[in-house]
Amino acid sequence: MNAMMTTQKSGSGLAAWVAAVVILLGGWAWGAPGDGERVAVNIGAIQVVDLPFAVQGFRVTDPALVRAEAMGERQLRIMGLKAGATDMQVTGNNGETALFSITVVENIKEILNALKKDLDTVPEVELAVNRDRIVVKGELSNVGNWETLQKVLKAYDAKQYLDLTTFRPAPEVMLGLKSALEKAGVKVMEGDQSAPPGAVSLKYNKDTLFMSGTFYSPQDVARVQDIVASQDWLVIRKAGEASQRAAGDVKVNAVLNLRIEPVMVEVDVVYVGITDSQNEQLGVNLAKQGLLAINAATAGFYGNINKGGSGWGGGYAVRSNLQGVLNFMAKEGVSRFRSAGHLTFKSGDSPQWRLFHSGGTIKAQTGGSSTASGGGGDKIAVSTGNGSLQDIDYGLIMRVKGGLENAQTAGLEVELELSAPELMDNGDYNLKRNRVSTNVECPLGNTVVLGGMKDLVESTATPSGVPFLRSVPVIQWFFSEKTSDVRQQQVLVLISAQLAPGFQPSKPVSDETKNTVEKAAQPSKERLKEDHKGRNYFYF
Repeated sequence: MNAMMTTQKSGSGLAAWVAAVVILLGGWAWGAPGDGERVAVNIGAIQVVDLPFAVQGFRVTDPALVRAEAMGERQLRIMGLKAGATDMQVTGNNGETALFSITVVENIKEILNALKKDLDTVPEVELAVNRDRIVVKGELSNVGNWETLQKVLKAYDAKQYLDLTTFRPAPEVMLGLKSALEKAGVKVMEGDQSAPPGAVSLKYNKDTLFMSGTFYSPQDVARVQDIVASQDWLVIRKAGEASQRAAGDVKVNAVLNLRIEPVMVEVDVVYVGITDSQNEQLGVNLAKQGLLAINAATAGFYGNINKGGSGWGGGYAVRSNLQGVLNFMAKEGVSRFRSAGHLTFKSGDSPQWRLFHSGGTIKAQTGGSSTASGGGGDKIAVSTGNGSLQDIDYGLIMRVKGGLENAQTAGLEVELELSAPELMDNGDYNLKRNRVSTNVECPLGNTVVLGGMKDLVESTATPSGVPFLRSVPVIQWFFSEKTSDVRQQQVLVLISAQLAPGFQPSKPVSDETKNTVEKAAQPSKERLKEDHKGRNYFYF
C-alpha cells in the first residue's frame, strides 16, 4: 500500500543527525500517537506498506502487537501478533517521516463467519466487511429477532463491528401497546392529532418511541408509566435524556412527556329534608329511571362512603348533576331544601383543606361548656358567663380537599357541618350541630347521596274537618280541629363534583323537570292551590 505522509527535505547533514537522535531516544519528530495513516492487520496476517522514499529507520511503539521488517528500499512488512493498537514511525535518508496507526484485529473473515452462524435465525440482518470491521445492517420489526441480535452483538468486541440496524415495531406490536392503554381508559390518538387531556399521542422515530399527553391526576400518569414499563421491548427514558440506543441494549427507548393539566374543580353540597317513606320511594324511582350508578368492579353502589360518625349510614351515586337530582326530587314531592354551598379549587394542588362558610359567628364567653348528642348531631352549650371570648361559627361549613383521580372521577375528603344556635331558658346558647366526615369517589357530573342523618321535625298545626264549615267563624269549633305532631325525618346530603365551565358541560336529567325547582320555591299555600285546581271541592 502507498503511505500518506509529510515530507521535509534538508540540505544539511545536521537535520538527518537530529532525526536519528530523536528516534534513538524513543520520541517522534512529527505527529502525535494515533494521528497517522490507519493500517489494519489481522492476527497472524502480513500487511505490506509502500513508502515514497528510501527507508532509513523505523520504530514500533508496542513491539508486542506488531513486528515490522524491511522488504526492500521502499517497503515494510507488518505482521500482527496480538490484538490491539499501536503506532509506527518511519524516517528517510533525507529527513522524511511518515506516521502509521496500526490496529491488530482477529481474523475478520473468521469473525464474519462466526457472526453469520450466530445470526442465522435473524434473516433481516445483512453482514459486510469494510476494512477492519464488520458492518451490520437491516431493519427489524420482530421483537424476538431484535432481542436475539442485541444478545449476539453483546458477545463480540464492539470494535469488531459497526451496528447500523434499526428497529421498527410491527403493527401487531404497536397494536398491543395501544390495546393495553385503551383497556386502562387512556385514548390513543392517531397520526398528528393533538391529544386532549386523558389521551396520549404515539410517534416512532429512529429507534425511539415518543409518547406525549396531559392528564388530570398523578395517578393517571403513573398508570401510563406502568403500562409502558410492562412492555418487554421498551425502556423508559426521561424527556431530555439521550435517546440513542447504547451498544448491547435490548429494549427500545421510550421517551415520555406526560404532564398534569391544572383544572378547576367545582364541588356543590345541598342538604335536603326527606321523610322515610319519601326516601324509600326516591330510591325505587331512581332505579326505575336507570339513574343509580353501579360500580362494576364491586357490584355495589358507587361512592365508597365511610360509615360511622354522627349516625352516618352510607350512600350511593346518581347519574345526574346536582341540578338534575334536585329537579327529580322536586318532581317526587321533596320540597325541603335546607342549605347549599359551592366550593371551587384547583386539582393537583397540595392537599390542603378548602373552606366554605355560609352562616354567622357567635361571640361568647365560654367559661363553662358541656357537650351532649341529640337530634342527629352534637349540641354544645355556650355560656354567657365569665370566661374567654371566642368566635364560634355556625351555619353551613364545608371543608374539602382532594382532586381528580382520573378524567372521570374526583376523590374527595369532605367535612360538612350544619349548625344553628338555640337560646336556652337560663340565657346560655345551645349550638346544635350536624356533622359529616367522609371520603367519596364522585364520578364527575354525577351526584353522591349521603343518607343516615336523622332530624326531629315538629309539623305546624293543620286544620281538618268539614270543608267550608271548618273555616266559618264560631261554628268552626264544632266542625274542625287542629293537630300537630313530632316526627323523625332524614337529612340527605347531596355532593356533586364537576369541572369548571369550559371543561365539561353539565346537563339536567330531562327537559320535563326543568321548572320543578322554581315550583318547589313557591310558598306552600300557593303551590297546594295550584295542585288542587279543577277538583270538585273548595280549598282554602
